[in-house]
Amino acid sequence: MSRQIPGVYVAGMWEKYLASQLLWRVDPVYENGHFKHPSQRPNPKKDYQAPSFSWAAIKAPQGIKCGETRREEELFFTVQKIHTTPLPGSTTLLPGRQFGGVKEDCYIELLCCLNRIEISKVVSPAGQYSASLQLHDDFVELVHNLYLDTPEDDFYGLVGRVGNTFCVPAYEDANNFLICLILQLVKGGTTRDISVYRRVGVIGVPWKDSYDLAWVLGPKQRIRVV
Repeated sequence: MSRQIPGVYVAGMWEKYLASQLLWRVDPVYENGHFKHPSQRPNPKKDYQAPSFSWAAIKAPQGIKCGETRREEELFFTVQKIHTTPLPGSTTLLPGRQFGGVKEDCYIELLCCLNRIEISKVVSPAGQYSASLQLHDDFVELVHNLYLDTPEDDFYGLVGRVGNTFCVPAYEDANNFLICLILQLVKGGTTRDISVYRRVGVIGVPWKDSYDLAWVLGPKQRIRVV
């Protein structure tokens, strides 16, 4: 892959088109009229695999679905900085190139719009998860196209306002859905430091000009995703 895709290796992904590579998702498994979520998130303190923005951070026996490849100028956010440190002994296949594991100090910085969402407390009888979007001061919409990376591990820590979850608009797809990253706040920023987030999933929001333009054209901020 490194011979086909120029640029830096980033924890299982690549610098070129990295922004769209961040939009991978984990589809649930549908069996006997019910959605199952076999993916798992290893304890990062005991079994660190990769930063949360990489598919390599989770164990998904059903596999993942890659995001649609798009140039950065086609997206509503940009990758501003990449920081990775290969683990000692990582495989070296090309001069100056190391592949495989990375140290826990790996992160990226994004310039993006952040919009607060709330993961719903109620799961449908079929096992579907949903999110509440505060579109206006007096209007909330329930969205079911929610793909959490590891809902069985993360769900109860993401519910409601205390879950501190936000979506980052990425692009409008062919079906008129606004595809967004879902991030959870890890550490609030200060006058010296920027806010730190972890990735927890992807959501598809039905595009409606009345509110989506405000979402994607609002003030952007620089954040860090670990």
